[in-house]
Amino acid sequence: MTDETYPEIEALVATLRDRRLRLSAEGSRQGLGGGWCRIRFTVRGGQTLSVPIDDECEDAAEANAPLLLHPILSICEAYDESHDVLAWARDAELDASEDWVRHLYGELGDVVPKIRAVVGRKVRALTPWDYSMNMGVTRALRSLEYESDT
Repeated sequence: MTDETYPEIEALVATLRDRRLRLSAEGSRQGLGGGWCRIRFTVRGGQTLSVPIDDECEDAAEANAPLLLHPILSICEAYDESHDVLAWARDAELDASEDWVRHLYGELGDVVPKIRAVVGRKVRALTPWDYSMNMGVTRALRSLEYESDT
């Protein structure tokens, strides 16, 4: 990793520490299609959520909590910006006629407000461009060595 710092990464790390969050990949992909998986989102001393994410880059296998927070924020942002399942599915390049996609959208309707209640709206996911190109901030995030305080 370079010595360069990125405010986006600092914000992810601060959110994890300030909110006392623990994130880990769940082994099961049951009920999910394609490259989707689940991240366990735990608030220390509080609730645990199972958050479905699109893991097209297969980052969920890493034990890097800031890297796991990115797709959670990304899915929250995508859900928040959509006005219905058809718009959300189109933007996610999914087929809204598939049962698992409609179920997933309904599940997000339950879990996204709970995540937002914990992390708020100020911390943001990396831009899709930065993330997909694996340059600069994304490369630094993927190589980050993070130790949880919780």
